[in-house]
Amino acid sequence: MGVEGEWTLARETRSITPSHQRPRELILPGASPHVRLPRSALMGHAGGMETDAVTVREARPSDAFSVGALHIQDEREQGHAVPPGFLDALSDAWLRDRARRTWVAEDPRGRPLGVLHGTRVQKLPSAHRPADAWFHVSLLFVTEDARGCGIGQRLIEALLAWAGTDGVTRVQLNSVPEARTLYARMGFGPPSERLMELRLSDRARR
Repeated sequence: MGVEGEWTLARETRSITPSHQRPRELILPGASPHVRLPRSALMGHAGGMETDAVTVREARPSDAFSVGALHIQDEREQGHAVPPGFLDALSDAWLRDRARRTWVAEDPRGRPLGVLHGTRVQKLPSAHRPADAWFHVSLLFVTEDARGCGIGQRLIEALLAWAGTDGVTRVQLNSVPEARTLYARMGFGPPSERLMELRLSDRARR
């Protein structure tokens, strides 16, 4: 992704204070004064994003507002109006959902760049099949300024690394047309018109 000179992002800011963390500024999408970011923050020598500087990790409870902010950005890009109080409601719901696993990508300053999350589903014991588990991805989102730099792939790879250690035998998701190339490149296939899944055993044989 080429960028010349300094670049700006229009953002709405919200001050948050997690119970065990000092106040920090969270960047949210919206119409507000432009925030000028130094080109050196994430840019490599060729002008593209330096993805090695991006951290991908499992989310912690203190990431609740960051996860909510990325959801809001996704909702707005789809043309949905976000009602007042939505950030708090979504963040609270995310914290209560103990079955959900989430990974986040962030720049060296801690600015959220992407999120992947979904739910692990454990099959009940059966006399005719193994009681394995599968994982459904409910959201993979990368901010517009960070797209095309491999962050989505790194988020998926983090999920697959975890899945291989937790008894998950397949991962499935609903794909939008724009993302099918990424998923296909990583081994996902279409068992139906919309559903795509990756069997980890197939990936291991590659």
